[in-house]
Amino acid sequence: AQILGGQARPGLHVTEPEDFVNALAGTAGGAKGGQHHSIGNVLPLAAVPWGFNHWAPMTIADQTNWWFDSNEDTFRGIRCTHQPSPWIGDYAWFVLRPFLGFAKDEWLGFTSYHAENAIRPWLLDITSGPHGVRLQLAPTNHGAVARVHFPPSVPPADRKICAWVPLGKNNDIDEKQARKVRGQTGQCHPGAGGISLESRRFSGGVTDGQMTFYVQLQAGGLEVREMQDVPKCFEENRQYTPLNMPGQERSSEANAEACQRRCASVGGCVHFTFWGDGGCHLQDRNARPENQIGVTAGPPKCLTTPQTRQCCFMARSHQDVEVKIGTSFISAEQAMLVLEEEVGDSGLEQTAEAARMQWRG
Repeated sequence: AQILGGQARPGLHVTEPEDFVNALAGTAGGAKGGQHHSIGNVLPLAAVPWGFNHWAPMTIADQTNWWFDSNEDTFRGIRCTHQPSPWIGDYAWFVLRPFLGFAKDEWLGFTSYHAENAIRPWLLDITSGPHGVRLQLAPTNHGAVARVHFPPSVPPADRKICAWVPLGKNNDIDEKQARKVRGQTGQCHPGAGGISLESRRFSGGVTDGQMTFYVQLQAGGLEVREMQDVPKCFEENRQYTPLNMPGQERSSEANAEACQRRCASVGGCVHFTFWGDGGCHLQDRNARPENQIGVTAGPPKCLTTPQTRQCCFMARSHQDVEVKIGTSFISAEQAMLVLEEEVGDSGLEQTAEAARMQWRG
């Protein structure tokens, strides 16, 4: 008990040393309006001690290194991360996310990260509205076991849990390197009785894109469905100068897409620059890029080749689905070996207890 104001009051019900850990310490802040307001620059990680992978909930869908804020109530899935610092950025990452059911965005849910036992070093346990979908994850060294519960209010056709490698911005360093070798920064497909995924997302320090993170996921033989993304070719916070090519002046357009169409209709136009006030400027091949906050640039036409960057287990009539995950930087076969030897037949509770005992030891 604690003595406060001269009266005895019940204390925290903590019986083991690992229960004293507050995984949310230093996690408030994030990126808002282009500004970083952090009080610690740390993430609420679940992992085993010195683990190969770390896992954390994601509150922000935008492409930013500040992708979690404990003051927010949004939930975007659980991210497998290797980010040492937001100032350095993440690499070899992907997102595990179920259908969450918000009317305007099926991948958006709402929760409280301060709920009891929501985030512990050995177990993430997030229940989110509007339907009350529950996603739990327990880590191993190179893998994890996750479980999702879909309440009856979630229609069977919407019950899915997906592995996703988000597409980066057109001017991200990893996307640039991928285009040089005509590759992709992420892809997935049905394989090995589940999902085979590759992530080549990074924020620097990788020579010629020579890094692949292999992930194997299995969910008891459930059907796997591929979902495609169409790459965007717009560059945010970028302009090209000289601002106007010969013979062309500023025009007023409704959006960046309309400015792009104008560029496509003008011979010799290689870039467009669109300002937030509607200003549309066209540039030729002699223009050079510059950073400019709040401005969008791009080519006269985007490549529209779809990329399969998200694969989903379709739960359908099942309300509870357990997903086992193995990873490797060596090969897909090595990731499968992790599934077989490190994760094995262990379920969520057994995996969480094993991780807990590692922290206690």
